[in-house]
Amino acid sequence: MGLGFIWQLRKLPLTGVAAVIIFSCIGTAYANDYLTEGYDQARTGWIKGEKLLTKANIEKMKMLWRVQLPSVQRNFHGIHTPLVIERLQTPHGVKEVAIVAGIDDQLFGVDAKTGGLLWTKQMDGALPDSTDRLCPNGQTSIPTIEKTADGKYKVWALAGDCRVWQVDPATGENLAPPQKWYQTGNFKTYALNMTNGYLVTSTSQGCGGHINAFGFFNTRDGSTMQFAPIGGGMWGRRGVAVDSQGVAWIGTGGARFQPQGGIQGPGTLATSIVGVKPNPQTHTVDVIGAHSAYNSNWIFKRDLDISVSPSIFTYAGKEMMVYTHKTCRVHLVDLAAVRAAGTKALRKTLDTTSLICNDRQLWDENGAWGVITTAQDSAGKQWVFVPFWGEKSHEFNPPIVNTPAVPGGRVWDLQLSKHGGVAAFTVDKQGDGFKLTPRWVSQDMNMGEGALFANDILCVLAIFVNKRQQGREVAWNDYITPFAEQPLPGVDMGTHATIYALDARTGKTLWTSGDHIKTWNHWNTMTLADGKVMLSTVDGVVYAFGVDPEDVKYRTQ
Repeated sequence: MGLGFIWQLRKLPLTGVAAVIIFSCIGTAYANDYLTEGYDQARTGWIKGEKLLTKANIEKMKMLWRVQLPSVQRNFHGIHTPLVIERLQTPHGVKEVAIVAGIDDQLFGVDAKTGGLLWTKQMDGALPDSTDRLCPNGQTSIPTIEKTADGKYKVWALAGDCRVWQVDPATGENLAPPQKWYQTGNFKTYALNMTNGYLVTSTSQGCGGHINAFGFFNTRDGSTMQFAPIGGGMWGRRGVAVDSQGVAWIGTGGARFQPQGGIQGPGTLATSIVGVKPNPQTHTVDVIGAHSAYNSNWIFKRDLDISVSPSIFTYAGKEMMVYTHKTCRVHLVDLAAVRAAGTKALRKTLDTTSLICNDRQLWDENGAWGVITTAQDSAGKQWVFVPFWGEKSHEFNPPIVNTPAVPGGRVWDLQLSKHGGVAAFTVDKQGDGFKLTPRWVSQDMNMGEGALFANDILCVLAIFVNKRQQGREVAWNDYITPFAEQPLPGVDMGTHATIYALDARTGKTLWTSGDHIKTWNHWNTMTLADGKVMLSTVDGVVYAFGVDPEDVKYRTQ
């Protein structure tokens, strides 16, 4: 390919099961199902099918139920973000079912109305726990749920031993024998997505000796492919985003950006957002395009690379993508222009914001680490919501600041978010281009991590975990404990996560979960489906907050 890229192809026969042809994809919302992380393939976090939760009843939200799952914790990982099927025929009748995956290769079926445990599944072949907190040696991917042409549902899950499982969400039973995706286990993969009949994920941290790459699994014949842009980890809480043309996009890091080759040798698309697409005719992965910030190599040198999944949306007839780095600037990109640039990589943006946070440009505890949410409000205005960690930047001064004044505080304290929050922008037409216009910043939150939008409400998760990673300073001749063996101050000092419901147009806080959630949350976001916000915590508990049935007239179908 002229860029030194790596690709691999391996075919595996299906054993005892016919190939399944995918006629539809999860990009289409069905009823109020929540079938993949971020709600849709584009990872927008916009819950278009939500009808129950509104500004009129949001103040009546309360904890509906909590359930302790029989899960196993590994290295501060527990259970993952629930996925929801609104109406599923089960042995116990038609139920709203939440599917929850566990790090120890576990799956759970939960009655989403009551919190009752319907079934549990332990996938065989689970690998032993790892002492490396970056590589927990288990199921790190949030599964995805496919709705097939016949209206049935299928859970796709990737176990820690590198096998793909197809599971009936009503019973937890296998729909087909598990199949190999990767050659060896102990990889670190992110939330699964689907594109044109392929499962897609990305890997990072080099766990188990795996290269950092896109991974594709063909659900029709079991063949697999991977593509490495040659660089560091390819991470993001919501995993790979898929655009309208079936192209998979994710950020890369950990190396110099040099698409045509240079002092590091072969060409790399590191510290960039890269888009690729599996080619069923050639059985290879095609590079469609890439975008890299104007200062990407400065970003690389300071370990401020991309930690957030991109979000893709169409507005005013143009398909766009937004992403950010730990630098805490947001880039708005024209996807058509990125595709046209191909492997040369586009550097131009439609707009790039000033700093939202991280004035000191630190690589830990500060910056954008969670998820970006994109949505249109009831008036048709396009919004971009960016949760962040640490103090609001002095450069970011939107017209609405929701941080309460500090009694007796210094003048410059009164307008700052000290621990994190959410920054909100609208996408506005400006001449022949577009601009990200600052609109508001939320109240102070302890590390804004994820957000979901529905009916002009923005539900935000603050994880309340100290994420400091830097070790103590030592003299030149002191012994330095290897990073993987160092204690992790952040998760040792976690308090409790909090969910906030905000007015999406002003950022005003309408409701919070208070101290109902007893522990913290790591690695996960949350779910909004059928009037309920659901969150899993590190101790294996799933919480559901919503409005009582008597407070809202439920939709009948």
